[in-house]
Amino acid sequence: MGTHDVLIIGSGTSGQTAAFDLNEKGLKGAVFEWSDRPGGTFVLTGCYPKKWFYEATETVTRSRHLKRCQLTRIHERNPEKCSVRIDSS
Repeated sequence: MGTHDVLIIGSGTSGQTAAFDLNEKGLKGAVFEWSDRPGGTFVLTGCYPKKWFYEATETVTRSRHLKRCQLTRIHERNPEKCSVRIDSS
């Protein structure tokens, strides 16, 4: 095993950034991670999964709304059910 200039604890966003920055400067770094899944809390259980969940639920909600409005010619058939308005100008 070779020598390293820096030891990085954690493979999360900061650890990965540190490793890439060190590499660009010509330094050797070793990343230590206790988990079986590298990536860190932010990527695996924090903000990213939450954002993906919110995006998915918003997509489902919008789809149901458009279905309720019957999507086709909504401005003529069901204007009271739908907040979408067609601007013909």
